[in-house]
Amino acid sequence: MKTKPILFFFLSILLLGNFFALQGATLPHQGRVLISGKAFEGTGSFRFALVDTAGNLVWNHQGTAGDPTTDLSLDVKGGFYSIALGDPSIQGMADLHASLFTSYAGLKLRIWFNDGTNGLQQLGTDQNLLVAPYALSTDTGSAQRIASLEASLTQALARIATLEQPPATGGSGSGSSSGSSAIQNYSASRTYPRGALVIVGQDSFIATTNVPVGTTPPNASYWTNLSVAANALNVPVETIPTLSADTILNALPGTSPGGPTQPGPSLPGEVAATSRSYVFVDGTAQYQEVTLPSAAQNVGKEYVIHSKIPDLLIKGNKGEIDSKDYGLFNTATGTIPFSLTFVSNGTEWKITKPFGSVASGTSPFGSGVFVDIVKGTGSSSPASFAAMGNHLYFSANDGSNGAELWKTDGTVTGTMMVKDVNPGANGSNPTGLTVFNNALYFSATDANGTELWKSDGTPNGTVLFKDFVPGSGSGSPINIWVDGNQLRFKAAQESWNSDGTLAGTVVQAPSFTDNPYAKLGNWYYFAGNDNNGTELWRSDALSYSGQLFKDLWQGSSTRILYPSSDISTTLNSSGPGDFTVFGNTLYFSASNGSGRELWKSDGSLAG
Repeated sequence: MKTKPILFFFLSILLLGNFFALQGATLPHQGRVLISGKAFEGTGSFRFALVDTAGNLVWNHQGTAGDPTTDLSLDVKGGFYSIALGDPSIQGMADLHASLFTSYAGLKLRIWFNDGTNGLQQLGTDQNLLVAPYALSTDTGSAQRIASLEASLTQALARIATLEQPPATGGSGSGSSSGSSAIQNYSASRTYPRGALVIVGQDSFIATTNVPVGTTPPNASYWTNLSVAANALNVPVETIPTLSADTILNALPGTSPGGPTQPGPSLPGEVAATSRSYVFVDGTAQYQEVTLPSAAQNVGKEYVIHSKIPDLLIKGNKGEIDSKDYGLFNTATGTIPFSLTFVSNGTEWKITKPFGSVASGTSPFGSGVFVDIVKGTGSSSPASFAAMGNHLYFSANDGSNGAELWKTDGTVTGTMMVKDVNPGANGSNPTGLTVFNNALYFSATDANGTELWKSDGTPNGTVLFKDFVPGSGSGSPINIWVDGNQLRFKAAQESWNSDGTLAGTVVQAPSFTDNPYAKLGNWYYFAGNDNNGTELWRSDALSYSGQLFKDLWQGSSTRILYPSSDISTTLNSSGPGDFTVFGNTLYFSASNGSGRELWKSDGSLAG
């Protein structure tokens, strides 16, 4: 794995009192860590040692010979950390004896750091101590040496204050760019001279011209990311602040030591190019993803992506992939292999004309959640959706566990299988997902057969609700729906009502509610059957079987059977179904002999 360059600053000060009064000493140390120009934030692992002029280790934080092998965990905020070297009250810290500074001249501090991602790395070269601590343990009566030490201590404290504190407000905006300057926290209430180095969040920038008040990075007309400067100079990003501003700016496109040599963007929509990177997507995988970084922090950056795989998903921040959230490139949008070029305009990654052949008239871009549960051309076949709380629940097959219960909160990372109800490739095939009393009820299959299940949205809360046919037989619940304060369904060839408890789950008398229906006003509409065929019926009470409301396809039809030439007569049936009430109108599907069409009723025979 390629590690990221780590940039650091550090200051070490020795407190006077410790050496005057104690055999042991402490060496207060403060530093700052930047990774690829960004201030590290979190808990970092550090190791410390003192080396002599020949590079030999004479002390390490764990009090052993050679390189330290254990870590000290330190909190790092805004890149800053601090520690008292030699303070035995710190767990894992060995004593630091004052005699070291009388026995060895010119001691230097060596530091190792591990951010948990890039591995253990030595932070730059061995660093001189800012003050001469060995002076404290010898000739303590020398006023001259103490005065010199106090002056060094004052300078050290001043440098720490410079690193710790944000820049002061105000300022003329003038200044020389001939030398490097300390990185400062950006302040919108002041101006900055050309060559100033600032930190915004976890990113670092250099001013390419004098910056007026309130011109916040990454405004490309005034600022350039230090990672761009590192690419332009072909040096590690951690070395950038050690270079003069002129050296840095002279390497950037359109700048020189005296100021910009080329005019800034002047045409509408013009973006000045900063750098180009190539991404090659190869291999035998059916599907791969490429995530582009923030468009706002990479103005002018260009990515050329060459793909040889059938399905390539380009992702990024919301709304930053050509105004959408993602782009899916496959055989439906073009030929394979193909090349794509994305350029950041500071707001989004715009795709330019591809080098390869991408089908015209097709848009690979989309918005919202995009979850490819089964990678490649396979299908997860999501079905039977139901919303409960802040999640949408559904059945899906990930290709390994069969069809199981899934949920999503509207994000890619928040889309997951709730529980593998029936382990193995067959799945539990959940159907009829219905929310009742803040719980999700559905039919699913496991070793108990196909029965009624209940879920609160968690793995432990997804359980078998009732086994209607004990053993491996199946109750096969169907037509699960909510009627007021009751859950209604059919199982084991009977109609059931449930209040959400086992004791309250009971068999009900047969009624039209065994089949789909809808309520409009005080009437329940459903498909009923008598000597008129299957037509539109209605009932004014759930316990009443109801009566014919309207015969939509009257009469009967006669046909001659072939080859017997017998005559067959059947009742015409409109077969109403798919009942839905919207507003004050009942909508349903039915046939009157001219094909199945959409019908509506206001509850009156005329309407």
